[in-house]
Amino acid sequence: MLRTLERRLLRLLLRRAERRQDVATEAERLDLMSRRDLPTGLINRLAFMEELQRVRTAGTSGTLMIIDIDLFKLINDRHGHAVGDEVLRALANRIRTPLPSSSLVARLGGDEFVAFVPMPLERGAELADRCVEAARVPIALADGQELRVTITVGVASLAAQASIEKTLSAADQALYAAKEAGRDRIQVFDDDTAGIVGARRSLAAAVATPFRSATSNCSSVSSSMR
Repeated sequence: MLRTLERRLLRLLLRRAERRQDVATEAERLDLMSRRDLPTGLINRLAFMEELQRVRTAGTSGTLMIIDIDLFKLINDRHGHAVGDEVLRALANRIRTPLPSSSLVARLGGDEFVAFVPMPLERGAELADRCVEAARVPIALADGQELRVTITVGVASLAAQASIEKTLSAADQALYAAKEAGRDRIQVFDDDTAGIVGARRSLAAAVATPFRSATSNCSSVSSSMR
């Protein structure tokens, strides 16, 4: 009788331990999902910023890249979102492969990726160039067709004591300049880049202001005529 009770108690304890393990496993799975971009398997923006802050706390400097898939909306519109996901997965691998294993690579969302390489700017720019070259190789789609896609990369140096947000902004300005120059290339941020981007954005705002005013006036006239 005693042995029977012992066996029942043992089975009960084992079931409880299995339940606790299942709960822990599910929690780990949910945590992983919250930090991963499902289409590409890369870490997401939140995980990237957390990991970058961690390596920066350790005093690591390097190079930041913001990477944009050229005309990605057109790809989705012409070929559908399933093909768009294939393109995302292919380019995620092509961006990650040339970079050292110590790098951080994430999908920011939409058509944008971000990478941190713990190497000086000159070397980081060389690696960005390799990513651009790798992206030019036609992507073999599941339906047997091939699709040619390019990427554009903005590059900026992240010094040991520099602000992450300001450096991301600098890389974004470099990306803007590279796109204005024709896409499918890299642009390293410097003072000239900042000046050019600032001037172009000011010009665009100046051109847009009269248009908005004219549109507003037309709306007012239209309303008064009703």
